Amino acid sequence: MVYHICQPGYNQSQETAIHAAVRLCRVADTDPRVLLLQGPPGTGKSHTIIGIITAIVKVGGNSDKCWKSCLMLRQMWKSMLLQM
Repeated sequence: MVYHICQPGYNQSQETAIHAAVRLCRVADTDPRVLLLQGPPGTGKSHTIIGIITAIVKVGGNSDKCWKSCLMLRQMWKSMLLQM
């Protein structure tokens, strides 16, 4: 069964990253989980991270497990709140 977890406004590459992140958050805590987003400035990395957080929350996951950088988390939440 496929769930539509992405909001409109994401390209195929961004949707792939969002789905991969959601899958990683469902992996057991004992397994390593790493997802790298890379690209030049202006390619939508921050937008994709906001989509990842939104999708994880939407499917009932705990986004706190997926973020290690407090500064990055603060900036992403601020951006997400501004878009709501």
